Amino acid sequence: MPSFELDYKECVRVIWGKSFTLSFHFFIYTPVSSIKLISNEIERKEGRKINQEERIEIAYTSRLDKETGVIQYSAKIMDTDFDIVLGNASFTQYNLSLYENWTELKDVANYYSKKDQRLIEALQALLEEEWINGKGILLHSLVIKDAFQGRGIGKIAMVKMLSYWTVMGADFVILRASPLNKKHLDIPQDKTIERLVYFYESLGFEKMDIDQNELEPMMISYLQ
Repeated sequence: MPSFELDYKECVRVIWGKSFTLSFHFFIYTPVSSIKLISNEIERKEGRKINQEERIEIAYTSRLDKETGVIQYSAKIMDTDFDIVLGNASFTQYNLSLYENWTELKDVANYYSKKDQRLIEALQALLEEEWINGKGILLHSLVIKDAFQGRGIGKIAMVKMLSYWTVMGADFVILRASPLNKKHLDIPQDKTIERLVYFYESLGFEKMDIDQNELEPMMISYLQ
């Protein structure tokens, strides 16, 4: 049977999340489909599991627009043991105290995108207040790479980001439960949206219910 060599990082990618450390090159004489069985056996012998939550960290980068006061963030979701990027996220912070009224805030949001403006409009309709202060987060995307899905990484990442936003002093997070790649869905879009809604509800988000006819509901989580 032919052999092939997997280097250190490739082995980690195939059997990520299993409780052993590789620090050298080695040869595998079985098909790739058998690697999972091998890793399970090693885990059984060691009798322990790595705490996945402790291994996952979020690396943030930000850019402040001095004219508008808006801060745009990108985030990498990392496995710190092996320095692997598991996914990414993007969001925007609005400091509401910088604006005179809802109209000015919506104009600023529209400058960045129609999606931002729509979320701010939904927030205004939900609160039914003349004006509010505080900080708001608009979550644009949360994506876990295909190879790492189904492991609870998205939920761990969201919990960590919610904690980060709370420490930042944000008062709320708003988002639209929308699949990013609508053209490549393996299941019907409405079912995908239902799963997204359930996912965010499990993290404390609520539907804003501004427009009952919208297929992709907007959701909010109050942090303070």
